[in-house]
Amino acid sequence: MYVNAKAAIEMLRRRLGDTQKALAERLGTTITTVSRYENGRIQPSEEALRKLASIAGSAGLNDLQDFFENQRRLGIVARVESLPSAGTQRRVSLEELKQWEALPHFIAERLVEAQAIYMDIIGKHPIARADQDRLGGINRVLLGLSHNMLPELSRQIELYISSPKRKEKRSGKTE
Repeated sequence: MYVNAKAAIEMLRRRLGDTQKALAERLGTTITTVSRYENGRIQPSEEALRKLASIAGSAGLNDLQDFFENQRRLGIVARVESLPSAGTQRRVSLEELKQWEALPHFIAERLVEAQAIYMDIIGKHPIARADQDRLGGINRVLLGLSHNMLPELSRQIELYISSPKRKEKRSGKTE
């Protein structure tokens, strides 16, 4: 198993037979960034880890795919664990997070209802052009929230709750 991302990234590149330039092109980044990953100067972002996992999976390198995916999940866990809760500076408990799990879906449903009301108002009442533009902007924000941000928040909460690290903590196991 790989101890850190820098070793795993270098191993991936070598097993693919890629140069740093070729791996950078696959990742949509620069040679400098790949070099910094391999030297341990910077850590890959969540998106970079997702791409690395995909590249490894496409090449049938399941051990590396699992490593990158687990690193990505652990990053999400660390980020969620550091969130303040309910206006305080304490950590969010797993029980609180489970209560929040359905909240993004609930909010998304209310936003879709708001969009339907917006469409109904536009269809029934003559509205000045300036107001149409303003309402159109509000509609785009509602759509963005309901179709992009809330599902992503929900996905990250689900990943956090189901992460191997959280399961180990709950069962009393440690690495």
